[in-house]
Amino acid sequence: MPQAWTSLDSAKKWYSDPPGPAANDDVKAVITAIAALPGPHVYAQPGQANALHPEYKTDDDPVMVKSTLQDFMGQVAYQHANSTYLGLLGAPDVLPGPVVRAITSNAGKAGSGIGIGGSGFGEGTAVDFGTVPCQDPFVSSDGQVITVEAPPGVGVVAVRVTTNLGTSPAVPFGQFAYDGPDPVMITSIAPTSGRKGDSITIVGVNFGSDAQVYFGDNPSPSVQVKRTGEPSEIVATAPAPTTGAGKPRTIDVTVLSNGYSSPTGPVAEFTYKEL
Repeated sequence: MPQAWTSLDSAKKWYSDPPGPAANDDVKAVITAIAALPGPHVYAQPGQANALHPEYKTDDDPVMVKSTLQDFMGQVAYQHANSTYLGLLGAPDVLPGPVVRAITSNAGKAGSGIGIGGSGFGEGTAVDFGTVPCQDPFVSSDGQVITVEAPPGVGVVAVRVTTNLGTSPAVPFGQFAYDGPDPVMITSIAPTSGRKGDSITIVGVNFGSDAQVYFGDNPSPSVQVKRTGEPSEIVATAPAPTTGAGKPRTIDVTVLSNGYSSPTGPVAEFTYKEL
């Protein structure tokens, strides 16, 4: 990082054009705070500065495109991935790590047979339900399916796969609920931006008739469950946003139903338009 603290302010101008997320006030405040960490000390990296590979060009993450701190940092993480650095050096890319996309059942008891769909599975694969490992996972020949028996556990846990290339991230459709109803998950919202009082359609799975909707920490004043089961659909009214210093205009939308709250993520983000 030869330019680590010497040019941090330039990061405030990153992604100024679509599709990247332009730096908002929250992003600029964080960068300013990081830039102040060395205090009066001067940062320098010894050694020769080698030119980057001239033919390599990085791409933007097509998902992390909102003008929020979360998406800005997500875009930074995408740009700093191993494959990016290897490309800059003209080196071959590493094989991708394991990814869990979904499991065959999101609820059951210890001992239930579960199929795990994804990619990057191979010999030496380990599977964990939360912090509890599975015994004798069976991996398909194409490395895309694992069959396991759910180990003992309680509550809602993330099913994750580990190989010598790393551990898969937790994903909404990789959740498993012990002795309870299937977890609640949002798959999309529309529109993704608006103002107080707008009607927002929320699509997902396992919404019950008791569903409540939150925009950040604020409950929706009107929630109509249009359809339960799978897929589920809710029409909710956007409440007044929480405003003030450090309060982002893009917030997470969550559904609380059957005692479970849906996980947050890019598919469930809502941006309040300026008045």
